[in-house]
Amino acid sequence: MKNKRRHTPKLAKAIIKSTSGTKFTKLFWNNSDNALLYKKIPLNYFRREAIQGGLDNGCDIKAIKKYIKNAKSILEVGAGYGRVLNHIIKNGFKGKLFALEREPKLCRFLEKQFPQVQIICADIRRFITKQKFDLILLMWANLCDFSQTEQLPTLKNISSHLNTMGFLIFDLTPVNCKIINATNDDQYNKTMQTPYGENYGYFPSLNEIDQYIQKLNLFKKEIITYTTKTNKKRNLYILQKD
Repeated sequence: MKNKRRHTPKLAKAIIKSTSGTKFTKLFWNNSDNALLYKKIPLNYFRREAIQGGLDNGCDIKAIKKYIKNAKSILEVGAGYGRVLNHIIKNGFKGKLFALEREPKLCRFLEKQFPQVQIICADIRRFITKQKFDLILLMWANLCDFSQTEQLPTLKNISSHLNTMGFLIFDLTPVNCKIINATNDDQYNKTMQTPYGENYGYFPSLNEIDQYIQKLNLFKKEIITYTTKTNKKRNLYILQKD
């Protein structure tokens, strides 16, 4: 008996016409579509992407060193293969370190590599714990892995796990910055081509980010602009819970 070929459902599409008359294709996706891709991607690919993006030297972690130093407990959301964890530990952090990752194969890898870190295998969209943290990190533009409609609810769930006066820090590439291997579906939705499939991203506008902050009832402490090893500008948004 021959094996039946699995049918991979395609994302819903719509042809949109802008006010200028230009037509573009709009994809309807969510974070679960990206989750299917991450199951296929090997660890070495993530490492190569970090090198290509100029983040392998931990320049983003160096930029927020003072916040890491003052925290007694840190949660990294979307820990991946452990790039951020590695740099936090190398910088001498002695507090309680937690990492949340959804993909089981990555969780198993993190548990072996970082026995001093408490690894939580869960989806941040549905993650609930009584544990509160002084600092929560959402690095490497991980927020963009969530669609426009998912971003605010995801940030709300993340910020609900902050201690009073705790900090939420998320990293974003400027909207007008060219993304490697990306095509535009519209101004903010981007599709990143990989050898293992398409990775979808939504890059919020400055106005949307301000709306997020207002609705989260967080205080915008500062925005840190840093430069990667490959000379790309990125922004770190530092939000604090009153």
